[in-house]
Amino acid sequence: MSTEEGDEWFYKELIPKFKAMPEVTRILSSKVLRDVNNCPYHRLTEMWFDGPTDWYRAAVEKTTSIKKPTWAQQEKFPYLKSRYQITSVFVTDIAEIDNMTQYRGYITMR
Repeated sequence: MSTEEGDEWFYKELIPKFKAMPEVTRILSSKVLRDVNNCPYHRLTEMWFDGPTDWYRAAVEKTTSIKKPTWAQQEKFPYLKSRYQITSVFVTDIAEIDNMTQYRGYITMR
């Protein structure tokens, strides 16, 4: 699949479906400058919800109406293998951790 094919499905199928859901309060998406930071991902997308119940309703229950692309790797939405080609995180407005005060500097991995 080319980036253009993925973007076409993203903008013509995925985004309009989420945009129509009343549970989604905001969508922000941008391409990643991969040559700057060697990031393996192509796009970062934020979707805002009022809470986990709205997220679940939109991202799990209502995604059956999103047309499966020809390049799908699995039958269920998001159609890509988790933690391999797509990663998602749900963050609430009241975070339970404070990464800034817990930061102890860069720790090498070897």
